[in-house]
Amino acid sequence: MGESWRFTTVYDLSAARLKTEMKEDPEVIEYIEQFSPEFRKILYRLRELIRGIVPESTEAIKAGVPAFGFRKKSICLISGHKNHVTLAFINGTMLRDPDEILLGSGKFMRHIKFKTLVDIDEEQVKIWILEGFYT
Repeated sequence: MGESWRFTTVYDLSAARLKTEMKEDPEVIEYIEQFSPEFRKILYRLRELIRGIVPESTEAIKAGVPAFGFRKKSICLISGHKNHVTLAFINGTMLRDPDEILLGSGKFMRHIKFKTLVDIDEEQVKIWILEGFYT
């Protein structure tokens, strides 16, 4: 009986945690929906990667674009533009980038641009997301 109770408690806690972690910001959806279908696919996929890897992350519109954070600190941004979509890391200079894929010359921020969904190297992006959130 003790084992059954424990399993139910863990299950219930996991379900409750998922409900609080996966809260959507309607303003982020509204932001994404203003772009072309191809750019919407890219923006939604990047958002999905971030939220999938760091489900406890938060999302909100900051400085006019979707920002994803952790413990009240912004970690990365996604933004749509006329000819591309950008994924930017606030402390991008801290990320490992031996092939110098990330762009930018500022003191901290680095970004990468995508023009199509297939441009996303998901394995590399996942690594950067993990490094951005947990370093």
